[in-house]
Amino acid sequence: MKKIVSVLLSLISVVCLTFAFSGCGDNNDREVTEEKWYSSILSSAYEQSRIDCYALESIACSYYEWRGFENNPYKDKYISTEELSTETENKIKKAYCESFSQPVDINEVKILNYYGKYDNNFVVTLGFNDVDFQKMEGADVTVGNVVLPDFNLYEIQIRVFFCHDKAPDEKVKGTLFDLEKAYKNGLIDEEDLKSIACGRYENFQDLENPYSGLYQKPQKGLSYETKLDLRKAYSEQIDRLSSAFEEIKLYNYYGTYNGNIVVSLSGEGCYFPDNTDKNIGGVNFINNSSDWIFVYKPN
Repeated sequence: MKKIVSVLLSLISVVCLTFAFSGCGDNNDREVTEEKWYSSILSSAYEQSRIDCYALESIACSYYEWRGFENNPYKDKYISTEELSTETENKIKKAYCESFSQPVDINEVKILNYYGKYDNNFVVTLGFNDVDFQKMEGADVTVGNVVLPDFNLYEIQIRVFFCHDKAPDEKVKGTLFDLEKAYKNGLIDEEDLKSIACGRYENFQDLENPYSGLYQKPQKGLSYETKLDLRKAYSEQIDRLSSAFEEIKLYNYYGTYNGNIVVSLSGEGCYFPDNTDKNIGGVNFINNSSDWIFVYKPN
């Protein structure tokens, strides 16, 4: 038990120097098992687009219920997911133990709360037997669009465990168009452009949104299979040389217009390497040089 406390105190001292919930970077991810399992803290997983806004609200709902808060602003946002199997639980515990610089007994590790599986990401809070951080002061933390109150970094840390996705074996089921080309080809019209632009501006809350009120967020996100297909389409049709499949990220789903799926994607290299805003059909689109908007037309 003394060894565990020593390990935890060592971890806390490192975290206090390096951790910030507003942005964690890739250094929080590391390969942790022979099966190539990886681990991220929640904020890092969200920033890296492993967890989308729908999953984040579901996780927040579970967090409020677990902590016993009376008012849950994310009530009914929980997405029903598969149960955590004993085999997967043991893999998560093993991966967590191997993330420490000193040996940790897997039998001392326990899962305090399981938030669900989102795509191939398992989201949990882990703890140690007989270790109580209840007296440590917590603080409200914002991740993406959700607020997690009384979030104690050492007691309530939420981690995301996953293996890298693999490209599907099947052929891509549609064609991916750049937003401007999609407009010129008649896949979307001016009203669609304004709605998409409004959704784009909502990702930059420090900027005034000239299209405020014109965007309605989709009621649910895309399926895991569709996300894989979109990333494969980007790999094969847009970025044939620069990026490996696991480097391609789907950032935002803006909705389906006339049967066409509108998303923002990027690979290791930027599709638009500058910060020049784009005017398409008289509608202004922010280009932050990290991702761009594409329209996917199913076959």
